[in-house]
Amino acid sequence: RNKGHSMEYKTILVHLDAHPRRMARLEIALRLAAHGGGHVVGLFATDAVPMPRYAGAEWSTALVEAGEQQMEAARSEAQAAFQAAVAPHPDISSEWREDGGGAIEAVSLSARYADLVIAAQHQPDADIDSRVGSRFAEDLVLELSTPLLLVPYTGRFETLGERVLLAWDASPQ
Repeated sequence: RNKGHSMEYKTILVHLDAHPRRMARLEIALRLAAHGGGHVVGLFATDAVPMPRYAGAEWSTALVEAGEQQMEAARSEAQAAFQAAVAPHPDISSEWREDGGGAIEAVSLSARYADLVIAAQHQPDADIDSRVGSRFAEDLVLELSTPLLLVPYTGRFETLGERVLLAWDASPQ
């Protein structure tokens, strides 16, 4: 065990969405879990496929079906990537969850049973739709009472928690 490393989170919930950069979050979760033999929960949670207002009834069915097929592909790809990432870590227990009932609601519910939640900062002008709203990170910060680690949408993170900045406005929140 690394002396001086007090970051030990027994259950780490990592939010996975339809964006390939989800793997950066999972890597961080696995690194943190390795310190204390933690448990990593991969939660695939997205929002429902939005319907354009101008879509008529016959349009809607086709759009919903196409959207659902895309989401199913993203879900199975995320699950395969999750299983491949955790496989080389026999010392870390892991669990796969999925919830199609809305990203904020799903993460909030699972967060109640976690010591740390890892999610992503919104990527503006992304060419890939992550299927979570642009205010997902902000809403999560306000919604959760569990510690939350937001991973920036760009950059590499070889170290974690070595340089810490605290900001507080003296309110209880």
